[in-house]
Amino acid sequence: MKLFPVFAAAVSARGEVKNDDSFERVDARIIGGEISSLGNWPWQAAMLHAAYGDHIICGGTIVTQKVIIGAAHCVGKFEADELKFTAGHTEGFHAKTQTASYQWSTVRRAIAHPGFNSHFHNDIALFELTRPFVWTEYVQPACLPTREFVPSIFGRCVVSGFGKGSNDALNHAVIPIWEKQSCKNILESQGGWGWTGLPLDESQICAGYQPGGIDACQGDSGGPFVCETEKGWAAIGAVSYGYGCAQKNMPAIYANIPLYYDWIHEFIAESTSEEGKYGIPSTCGKTSTEASFPVLKPTLFDFETGGPADESARGDDKGELYNYINKL
Repeated sequence: MKLFPVFAAAVSARGEVKNDDSFERVDARIIGGEISSLGNWPWQAAMLHAAYGDHIICGGTIVTQKVIIGAAHCVGKFEADELKFTAGHTEGFHAKTQTASYQWSTVRRAIAHPGFNSHFHNDIALFELTRPFVWTEYVQPACLPTREFVPSIFGRCVVSGFGKGSNDALNHAVIPIWEKQSCKNILESQGGWGWTGLPLDESQICAGYQPGGIDACQGDSGGPFVCETEKGWAAIGAVSYGYGCAQKNMPAIYANIPLYYDWIHEFIAESTSEEGKYGIPSTCGKTSTEASFPVLKPTLFDFETGGPADESARGDDKGELYNYINKL
């Protein structure tokens, strides 16, 4: 994987890219994943900026009709009224390619977490849309996890985003979660991670493949990292950063959404109308079409705790990953 913190576009726009002889921060886009169909990930949002025309600069996760979760580093020095979000599409987002399922809205409020820093701790942001999305078969919310949700180690969740080099088609990939100390050890063993502020803190989730080959990359920053639960797909992480894209021994980092339970719920309450419209939906995490998982399947998690709802769902790659990281 590269430093795929997902910042390429957003970071360069903020003027925060630091040239280094060895390392480069770049935005995340899905590498080695599958092409998604309309309805696979209806909570997928794409963030656009006026200065970049119709180019997607970051992703986001729809959690209510008016609120999207994204990455703090995608906000940068942008003003809220310079941004807009689109949803309900898997391919082109230009006017000439819009379909009946396509929706868009400008942004009324954009708030990066006050604890966000140069080490990408607390790399999470909340966006309130100017006009609410309309729930359809292709635009739906992901579930918000409980504050107690801790995804089990080796459990597999799904990252999605508009992939570089694939005509901006929506892609998805199944990604296993790492134990944090093992993640810290392997990243430090690769060198060049002083800028990340390691050790990793509670605001971050580490996930990826030791051999590389599958990862988020440029353009996916802020996008959904969702885990399947008995209730539905829950938004557990937001794409944050990584070193390169899909490189060996370089797992990626995601913002740990359950940690921000109160902050997110307070923001949603502020975005809800006096009549109670646009609050947390009663139904969430449902898809209208089933995604393709030709090799590894996602883990089914317990919605309340994040433990595996079915031990057999942990997957047949557990042993290989477990044996490797325990040698570190």
